[in-house]
Amino acid sequence: MKTITYQAAEREEESVSAFLMMVLEYGRESGLYALLSSKLKIAMKEVKYSLVNKAQTVIASLVMGCGHTKAINETLEPERAAASYLGLERFPEQSQINRYLTRFSAENVEQLGHIQLDMLVRQSRARQAAGWVVVDIDPCGLVANGKTYEFKRKGYFPRKRGNEGYQVSAAYIGAYEEALQLYLDAGNVHCSQRLADLLRDTDRVLTQDNPALKVICRLDAGYDTPTNRRLLMERDGYFLLKAHDTKLARKLAQQVPLQDWLPVDKLVHATELPPIDACRRLLYEFYLPDGSLEYFLMYTNLPADEFGVQHCFTFYNQRQTIEAFFAQSRHVYNIQNLRSRKFNAIYAWLEKRARANRRASTPPHPVRVAFCSFAQNLGMYRFAPGRRSEGRRKPP
Repeated sequence: MKTITYQAAEREEESVSAFLMMVLEYGRESGLYALLSSKLKIAMKEVKYSLVNKAQTVIASLVMGCGHTKAINETLEPERAAASYLGLERFPEQSQINRYLTRFSAENVEQLGHIQLDMLVRQSRARQAAGWVVVDIDPCGLVANGKTYEFKRKGYFPRKRGNEGYQVSAAYIGAYEEALQLYLDAGNVHCSQRLADLLRDTDRVLTQDNPALKVICRLDAGYDTPTNRRLLMERDGYFLLKAHDTKLARKLAQQVPLQDWLPVDKLVHATELPPIDACRRLLYEFYLPDGSLEYFLMYTNLPADEFGVQHCFTFYNQRQTIEAFFAQSRHVYNIQNLRSRKFNAIYAWLEKRARANRRASTPPHPVRVAFCSFAQNLGMYRFAPGRRSEGRRKPP
């Protein structure tokens, strides 16, 4: 991350993260801080720092890579210039942020979700597009084995059988790096129960008053239920859904003549079965290294002339975008390090993390101009690569 190190008169040396300044300015310019001030009503006294100041601190901690709230004191304390830009002498300490997060109620989380959607409707680059836009919908498990985590439950966590924690369901646009919406539930809540909510939010952000946009929802097998298939078929828009029942796929494959199988990739063949209630059924066969065969089925309402069986196979495998989003969230934003043991506090922090990702990926040009003007007024400064601690060098 680029940093600026400067020294003015007899003051001690301070550092400024260029990227942090851009994100903070984007929050002001986009109207986020005004929305937080007017719509987020947390039952908490404001003495030295306002609720918006504390929200800004949470965002700054994400941008600067704080793995835990306890890292705020060390990481944000040198960022005096960034704090001054927000009208603060310094950022709030970790203890105040912990209290801020734990004060979130279910109503506050809902308020934060409305702010998230309002910001998306205003700022989404995908909403301004025309033609096809792909929305990936997928779950992610967060393990929380401590005894005092609120509402933690045993559930499905890949390669972590028997653990307890939470389930995150998210809708994500990889082409524009935008997290449309996410929901947090106890570990025993199946992701399929959140599909209706995610589809509703997707339609509100993307297709409302935007007839030029054609949205494709690409879904993991976890969302395949008869109810969800009916829901997908009845709504406007397109979908590609992997079937959950592999036994059904194998049974259907036994009825397919050999000449109907078409090669679509190395060691992969496919065929299209007769549709059911206008829902296309695509059947795929894999040759495994031991010579055995594996089958899976996909459901879709995509037009066959543009999305044949081969195209759908390649298209579905491009779901790595949301998997990369979850990987980035784990390894860069450290979402596996839950910032609180209160359910609503964890939920609120994840909402802020989703917004920070969108601001970080789409800083507007005026922000760069504003930052350059800010940097020119520092007097003595220099850019240094690497982490903040590596970039704090004295000017020559």
